[in-house]
Amino acid sequence: MKTPESLYDNTLFLLGECSKVIRDQVLAKIKKTGHDVSPEQFTILVTLFYNDGMKQSEIIKLVNRDKTTVSRVLSRMIKNGLVSSKQLESSSRENSIFITEKGKAIQQELIMATGSIYLTALENVSDQEIETINKILLKIYKNTIEDK
Repeated sequence: MKTPESLYDNTLFLLGECSKVIRDQVLAKIKKTGHDVSPEQFTILVTLFYNDGMKQSEIIKLVNRDKTTVSRVLSRMIKNGLVSSKQLESSSRENSIFITEKGKAIQQELIMATGSIYLTALENVSDQEIETINKILLKIYKNTIEDK
């Protein structure tokens, strides 16, 4: 592996900078909608967009947050009517999380509001390049997560 010659030749620096810029833009877009949704709540709403009815343990793993944090965020989301929790018949200790109609409306609005960031960030990047980037980022992610 080649040693980076500058910050802008350092993959991890660039990943971090992209992450910060995109996070700030997403937070600004969420704020403009007027919804009182935290970044963690937004992440869970987007996760449920792709797979509504997930087990809480699956959400914890996908969003890469600790159990206490996700439980606290979900409790607030339940209180605010964004999601509901249903106990699984197969396990008295496991819940599935479902997005409510109110949550779906907010979810759609937030996804539409933040979608422009996605489009702008990937402008002039081919589908093949996006596929390659995703494969590489997934490798980096798997190499760096605590619970391999």
